[in-house]
Amino acid sequence: MAEQTATTSVASLENVLITGELSARPARAPDYRAESQALAALGSEMAARPHGVLQKLAEIVLELCHADSAGVSILEPDGAAGQFRWRAVAGTFSPNLGGTIPRDTSPCGAVIERNGVMLFRDPELVFPRLREVQPRMHETLLAPWAADNQVVGTVWAIAHSPDRHFDREDARLLQSVASFASAAHQLVTARDQADTARDVVQRQVAERTRELGRSNALLRQQGEQISQAGRDAREQHALLAAAMGIDTVGVLFFRLDGKVLAANRGFQRMSGYSEQELVQSVNWATLTPAEFCAVTRAAAAELEETGRTAPYVKQMVRKDGTRWWGLFAPTRLSGSGKQSKCVEFILDITKQKDTETALRASEERFRALADGSPALIYQFDANGAAVFLNQRFASVTGCDTEAMLGTGWQALLHPDDVAPITQAVGKAIREHVQCQQRMRFRSAGGDWRWFESHSVPWYGGSGDYRGLVGIAIDITDAVQAEQALRAADRRKDEFLATLAHELRNPLAPISNAVHLLGRPDGRRRADRLIGMVERQIKHIVRLVDDLMEVSRITRGKLELQLAPVTLDEVVRGALEISQPAIDQGRHRLAVSLPPEPVTLMADKVRLVQVFANLLNNAARYTDPGGAIALAACRAGAEVVVAVRDTGIGIAPDQLPRVFELFTQVQREGSRGIGGLGIGLTMARSLVEMHGGRVAVASDGPGRGSEFTVRLPIAAKPEAVATGEDAGKEHAPLAGLRVLVVDDNRDAADSLAMLLEEEGATVDVTYDGPAALARAQAFAPRAVLLDLGMPGMDGYEVARRMQQDPALGEPLLIALTGWGQDADRRATSASGFDHHLTKPVDLARLTMLLRERG
Repeated sequence: MAEQTATTSVASLENVLITGELSARPARAPDYRAESQALAALGSEMAARPHGVLQKLAEIVLELCHADSAGVSILEPDGAAGQFRWRAVAGTFSPNLGGTIPRDTSPCGAVIERNGVMLFRDPELVFPRLREVQPRMHETLLAPWAADNQVVGTVWAIAHSPDRHFDREDARLLQSVASFASAAHQLVTARDQADTARDVVQRQVAERTRELGRSNALLRQQGEQISQAGRDAREQHALLAAAMGIDTVGVLFFRLDGKVLAANRGFQRMSGYSEQELVQSVNWATLTPAEFCAVTRAAAAELEETGRTAPYVKQMVRKDGTRWWGLFAPTRLSGSGKQSKCVEFILDITKQKDTETALRASEERFRALADGSPALIYQFDANGAAVFLNQRFASVTGCDTEAMLGTGWQALLHPDDVAPITQAVGKAIREHVQCQQRMRFRSAGGDWRWFESHSVPWYGGSGDYRGLVGIAIDITDAVQAEQALRAADRRKDEFLATLAHELRNPLAPISNAVHLLGRPDGRRRADRLIGMVERQIKHIVRLVDDLMEVSRITRGKLELQLAPVTLDEVVRGALEISQPAIDQGRHRLAVSLPPEPVTLMADKVRLVQVFANLLNNAARYTDPGGAIALAACRAGAEVVVAVRDTGIGIAPDQLPRVFELFTQVQREGSRGIGGLGIGLTMARSLVEMHGGRVAVASDGPGRGSEFTVRLPIAAKPEAVATGEDAGKEHAPLAGLRVLVVDDNRDAADSLAMLLEEEGATVDVTYDGPAALARAQAFAPRAVLLDLGMPGMDGYEVARRMQQDPALGEPLLIALTGWGQDADRRATSASGFDHHLTKPVDLARLTMLLRERG
């Protein structure tokens, strides 16, 4: 029957035994500091109140394992199998203190049989007697402990709530404290039996004293009783020896003068000395490093005075010279003064100390790293309050990081960022994912700086949200660059649209003129149409030239041709260019110049370009019939020229941008008014290249604007030849032989006709080989070469002509539509003397050819 019951019980046991789940469950991180404190409390309790150790142990298990109930069960004789008595209980199960349960109907019996840590779920399904015990047990974690090499008890923790689950850390803690249960049980048993034996002996001696006159029979009876007492004493000694045999807790007997009296195996293992070495030659003080001698003397003084001392921690020296950390709980047993005999319980806490040291060091490689980081590093708790902020936070915000601890993270953000960041963080917490957001913090200077934040929510072993950790990198420069790039991209789109508009405007009358010339009566209108086409082509050329020149200016590639020139000449040149635009708008123009000549050391062409751009700008942005004024005056060593208009004006927020490339002033609710948005940029750059400066002012939309240019006056005015009285030659290129080479026949033939009008003798070819052959017979003094011809390009033609000594080094001029600096460097490297862009500036070409002629 017993075999059948046991078999059924074992088979049913597997239904509730879930020990295997411990390895699969996530385990919380060990809290060695709390464990060390708990063990110290147990050591103190064992030294001061041995009978209270088991209850103290139950309370500690309740706290360390976060259990609902905890306790200690001890197997007592009762019938064949025995019973377990709940000798210590803490928590919800406390009303059952002292209760009993038969061994074969209790989980403790299964734990003792298997001698290992076991975890049960709903154990009453297998052990029906537990149904009579309240409250109900959901999970029960038990660890066995032994006395005299025999398992006689368990330490257990109970979770009454289905929400609480034990893990590997709980199992480790339960095993750790189980050795204390064994030591405490054996020590209490030994002391109880010793006290009982002493009382028996005392009663026997008293009775023998009273019964000295009794008969020999009574004496023999007393002799037997004394013999029994001896046997009891030997049993007590055996129990004490068993306590001394505990390996996990050191036990040391010593005198206050430092003499070691006895040491158990646990202390021998900790110290590296045998008991014989400790007793015969080692003084207790020699085991202590010098820096801990004061701690030892203080503990000895307290023992001598009060008989006990609070547990304390210090280092000790092993036999091999290495050190170990111990937790010491001493008490005085007998005697007085330095001859007092004492016992001490010792726990080796070296691992815990090493872990604490490593944690402190890690926390310090972390703080040093965090404080040295250029990024903001932060930690917030589950309520959003700051737990850690690195020094970068202080330097960025100008606040004391200690003062900021406890502050909610929302208080640190820009108000507009609080809602989106809160939503993003909430989503990251719910979904257990990283949160990456851009946010703004107020800097020490009061401005808001942009940061890229990467944060991660972290959770406890039970999955509860513990807080937020992360870093934030200053990306203000990148954000500003992005904004500037978007603005530049927007201005680029506006510029391309404007460029298309500006190019289509002159192309329309050119297209119309071509159609009109093709009609039968086109010849009658030819003069007027040719003038129209010429004006529109000049407009297109001016647009392209402006684009090229602003590119050279912005890259610092433009060189000024400085020479003495009067302000009057510059203004007249600018008016000559701008007058058509002024007349077209029917504007009233007023010009006021100083009465005496003002001489500038300047590039006349470029300054004419500056004031022409300012006058064109005034004409473009002034409604028909408006007024434009150009006024100049001396101001010390400078001349100040102001161009005012009564036009649409400039809004205050647009004033700082008017000189930026591709910027156009806009009317309220409309697009920019014509132009490419490069004229003012060129004007400012050219003025600054002349050592001057330009400024703009406006009272706002509809109230006109004023551009002011300041230029240095030449220190020593010199006579300036205006060239107005110079006579013009009737045929400036008379007798000059010029070879024109271009695969575009219309371009080549028309250019040849223009040069012939200037008196040159011109020959034309349309490809590279023909040009080389014709040059042998024609012997030109100048060659105009197109670069992009098929087959043999202009570069190759130029190289071959330079290699032919019979040609006599003619002037080589590249005539092309490519005008970038790289193109000019390429032609120069190929031996060209000059680089001109199409359509050619006839005056400049004539000047270059005259120099060779």
